[in-house]
Amino acid sequence: MIIEGKTWYSVGDAARYLRTTATKIRGFMGDGSLGYTQVRKNGDFYVSAEDLVNLKQARDSAAKPARSA
Repeated sequence: MIIEGKTWYSVGDAARYLRTTATKIRGFMGDGSLGYTQVRKNGDFYVSAEDLVNLKQARDSAAKPARSA
């Protein structure tokens, strides 16, 4: 979904992208790791695509073992 020129994904789509659960996505939203918006009062939440990519890159980098020289 595009809102004001930015791309947003549903919580479910975000969970699939990060290979985690919607509960964890909501946790990331709560701790500020993922920006989000709510469409309509009492509507669905959408997560920032930019923040999703940044969080995935950070998680992937942390998961890679350090190279030895």
